[in-house]
Parts: sequence; C-alpha cells; structure tokens
Amino acid sequence: MFSEQDESNAAADVLKQLDGLPLALASACAYVRTIKVGWSAYLVRLKEQQETATLPSLRLSLEAARTRNSAVVVLLQLIQVLHPDDTPRLVLEDAFAEIQPGADADDALALLANLSIISLRETTVATHRLVQAAMRKLCRV
Repeated sequence: MFSEQDESNAAADVLKQLDGLPLALASACAYVRTIKVGWSAYLVRLKEQQETATLPSLRLSLEAARTRNSAVVVLLQLIQVLHPDDTPRLVLEDAFAEIQPGADADDALALLANLSIISLRETTVATHRLVQAAMRKLCRV
C-alpha cells in the first residue's frame, strides 16, 4: 500500500510524464477512476509504455476497456473510421448489432465514455480527433 505522500508524488510524476497534455491527463484520470488504481500503480504501468505522451495513457485505457468488455473492440473499429463529431448513436448501435449480435452496445459505449475515450450523449457519440488518430495507430500494432 502506498502512503498519501507516495500517491501525491506519483501524481506529480504522471503529470510530468504526460507533459501536462490535457487529453493525456483526462485519459489518465479516467483510467485511475474507472479501474480503481492509485497514481503509483498507474505510474508503473505508464512507464512500461515507450511512446509519445498521449499514446501510453490511451493505450492503458483501451487495454482496460478490452479486458472489461471484449465487445468494445467492435465499437473501436467503427469509431476510428467515422466522423469524430456527433456521430448518431443509432448508427453505431445498429452497426454494432449487425457485427456483434447479442452484445450490449450501451454497456460498451458507457465503458468507453467512463474511460474518456469517447464523449457519450443521449443521441450522439463524439471522439477527439487525436484519440481517433491514436486508436488507428494502436489498432495497427
């Protein structure tokens, strides 16, 4: 177990590792909150990644999403090729149902939103362009 001071120091180190980039920090915070790990544990995982600042935090979130719900892979494949702004949620849900019969699109979308991979609204889904580009790169790896 890490002390409060250790966690504070680890949070500061995460900030430095991610170069203070807002998108990377949002991804890190969402990961810590959703996966329920401390900053020290997150920092260890982050240091295992050897890429640019946004990609390691996004990679951790994508891996967590895949581990918790394997059906998110289908949604990620769809999201990375669609327009990033205000994609109708129904379009994703219908395509998802065709590709992944019986799986719950709402659960997968909620998980991606909780990890700050997408912005989920009542009728639309949005993805930051950098996240979308990073997803394309990560899906090739």
